[in-house]
Amino acid sequence: MPDSALLSYWLPSLQTCILEGRRISPESLKELDKTVKASEAWYKDIFLDVLCHQSCKDAGELFALLKEQEPYDTSEFEFDISELEPFQKPFKLERQYQEDELLKETDTKEIYRSDHQLVKAWTNVRPTSKDPEQGYRSLHFCNTLTSLKSLSPEYLPEIYDFGLSARSGSLFLVTEFIEGDTWEIAAAIYSEEQKKLLINNLISAITHLHGLNLYHGDLHPENLLITNPENPQVKLLDLPDFSVFGEESFNHRYSPENIDGCTAQVRDNFAVMRMTCELLGIEWGQESELFSEISAAVYRENEDLDAGFKSLERFVEALHPDASSVDENIEIIEIGLKKVSEDITIYPDNGQLFVNIEPSNKDPNDARVLLTGIGGSVSLIYKPQEEAFVVGFPPRNRDSISRKDIDTSDIELPFAVRVVDSYRYDLADLNKRIGDFEGFAKIVSAKLKPDAEPEDFDDTSDIVKGGLAELFLSDLNSSEYDQEHGSSRFDDSDPESTTFHTSDLWKAVLDTETMALPFIEVSGDTFEPKSDGSKLALPYVPEVSEGLEKFRNGDEVEALILNEEHEDIWIGDVNLKKSKSSEVHLKKATPKAKALSDGDTVYFRTKMDRSSYKKRKNALKRILDCAFRSIRPPIPLTFGHRFRKYPATHSGNIRPPPS
Repeated sequence: MPDSALLSYWLPSLQTCILEGRRISPESLKELDKTVKASEAWYKDIFLDVLCHQSCKDAGELFALLKEQEPYDTSEFEFDISELEPFQKPFKLERQYQEDELLKETDTKEIYRSDHQLVKAWTNVRPTSKDPEQGYRSLHFCNTLTSLKSLSPEYLPEIYDFGLSARSGSLFLVTEFIEGDTWEIAAAIYSEEQKKLLINNLISAITHLHGLNLYHGDLHPENLLITNPENPQVKLLDLPDFSVFGEESFNHRYSPENIDGCTAQVRDNFAVMRMTCELLGIEWGQESELFSEISAAVYRENEDLDAGFKSLERFVEALHPDASSVDENIEIIEIGLKKVSEDITIYPDNGQLFVNIEPSNKDPNDARVLLTGIGGSVSLIYKPQEEAFVVGFPPRNRDSISRKDIDTSDIELPFAVRVVDSYRYDLADLNKRIGDFEGFAKIVSAKLKPDAEPEDFDDTSDIVKGGLAELFLSDLNSSEYDQEHGSSRFDDSDPESTTFHTSDLWKAVLDTETMALPFIEVSGDTFEPKSDGSKLALPYVPEVSEGLEKFRNGDEVEALILNEEHEDIWIGDVNLKKSKSSEVHLKKATPKAKALSDGDTVYFRTKMDRSSYKKRKNALKRILDCAFRSIRPPIPLTFGHRFRKYPATHSGNIRPPPS
């Protein structure tokens, strides 16, 4: 039998068995002609013609014939309008949220500011059962917003309200009004460290978004803002978006060439890579000597027609080139957990696996321990009574580490953790390894019972060590000696003497360090210079201010203020070249800077000083949290017994007694 005849016989035969739900066997094939003739399906005549007359020479012709005669589905979808009842709002939108400033207006969409809220309204949206397409799209939009509001991811503006306003005939969304830097500003004035943090934050946001099976689809620099430049936080805008006519939004510059044929996830990944290149000054698709790994990764994505831009994995490896070589050098502890869909390894970032410890929601006497590193995070339950991890939860893939992970870490571990699927919880190796860190159990105890009686302190602890800790303990040990021997270096009989608790005194060191920085006292109203390109000028009187004399050309100086809790708040970056003896010019200013008034105090420090300060602050806090709790119970928590009230100098320092 010729090949064409075989094809004409077997193709309809197999298709008939599949479509009719019949088993393919010699017996069923014998009755094939009768089966086809008895069928009432629309393809009956086509298959009979092919079987009897061999009218198709190949599968392509048969497929074209089937598509040509395939009946058109004339059935109508119905939409149950009652599904939208939870989202119906009885008010008129423009009265409930009055317009303060119109930001954008088109034929189908209005965006305006109402007080500190951003209102988006899609006009002429009136879903009915007769328009199922608009009904389903409106329902999907509202359900997505319901999920996002409950999750409240930090990379999205806070959602206040949403729904359908029948009286206004519109679908609406009310969110937090975000003010921040644009991507272009970040590319122009952010430091390399800030850019690195910003890129990691963007990747973390998109990775988490995709983990929710949600996609932006129209990501580009104008669709995000950056808050808190010191620790940059991305805020994604226009997510989710709604189209009255159902079209999907595209941006050609930040999408692959096959824009019509790629998914929203691919477009998001492409945009992340291109925006990263723009932030770092890398020409798209060109080699870069400074960032050779990144430019090579972009080249691979562009050349890979099958898997290009489908994942951020290769790009993240290029951003962290050391992470790929860490497998051979780093210690890896393997743990087994239940219901792990994919084995992952969580690597330390620069030698540090970040550990956050919190009381368990189920049992406050247990600790929920979150291990975070390059590659992902995993949450485990630690029982202090057993001094062991007992259970864990499936890990989450993560492409980067956020600043929040670092700041909220209670301890850093030097090894990696590989999480594999297991029919039981296998945490023996991790329990054995964590036992080498004597301070771990103490930190867990301190986090679970912050007001509990302190335990004996071992000054050889891995967690608390260094000169500052030794000084701290030396003072406390002196206090213990005085108490045991009934002596005191201070005069208890002096009525002007007072007790200073150690914790209060050392916390005062943290609270007042910023006050020792160079400062100015604003004199008059701030203003925006017209000629030098600065964003804001802060006038001051040199005689009562220290000004900027201590800084050198080339220093990156930032301005900050203190809130009521003595926490420093960044308000802008100083333009040293344009600043004068009676004016400090800011090349970048936040709304808090613009709100400064006469008499307000502004402090200044270099970004290098800020980094050093944060390290000292974190070290001192750790000593207070760990070492201070480890003093033996009988010791009174004071320096000696009492401090004499000595007069203070004009700078706030305690004046020592005369010798």
